[in-house]
Amino acid sequence: MTFLSGVHAPNSHFEEADYEIIRLSGCRAVRLFWYHTADEVARLRALGVTHFTVRLQNSVWERADGTEYIPSYQDYGEALIERALFFYHLGILDFEPDCETNISWRPHHLGGWDYRAFITDVLDVVRPRLPLSVRLGFPSVSFAAEWLPMEWLGPLKDTAPLFDWLAVHSYYQSDKTGAAAILAGPLNWIQFGGNYRWYETWQPGMPIQI
Repeated sequence: MTFLSGVHAPNSHFEEADYEIIRLSGCRAVRLFWYHTADEVARLRALGVTHFTVRLQNSVWERADGTEYIPSYQDYGEALIERALFFYHLGILDFEPDCETNISWRPHHLGGWDYRAFITDVLDVVRPRLPLSVRLGFPSVSFAAEWLPMEWLGPLKDTAPLFDWLAVHSYYQSDKTGAAAILAGPLNWIQFGGNYRWYETWQPGMPIQI
């Protein structure tokens, strides 16, 4: 088992202050987004970063008028392939398509069974066109109680093993509200580190990235 201290990239392009945090912390892993650039990757490597995971595009897209929609599995698969190959040619192998789908899909009145059918079809498009060395992570979910994570994940138990590792969000969710309660409660709550242990029993033996 390998442990690397790392950081989540800003929800934007890197600024000088972000690079300085990485330099001072000495972290060796960074989770990027699909829109980050080759120059940003090179700058991070120069600071000593050795491992990257790229969070690819969400499966809920936005039209020009601001309304949201879910693309066809073919269109989504093509978008993932384009960005994964871009980063693959920069030497990056780990990718997480999508994120917290139990939040993003619910406004569209869709559930875990719908997502299971969609993401399985997406994998059928993506897998044959990516190098065998590429590793895809099963998308993380929010474990905040109001987003019903167990209800969402139930239909996906047999789908997760189609991926190479599990993306797990073991931070900041709480059953309380307000900024002051973000880190309220013991760290072994299922909203926090407890969901790591839950995933270990849900998919025994699968690698986990937090």
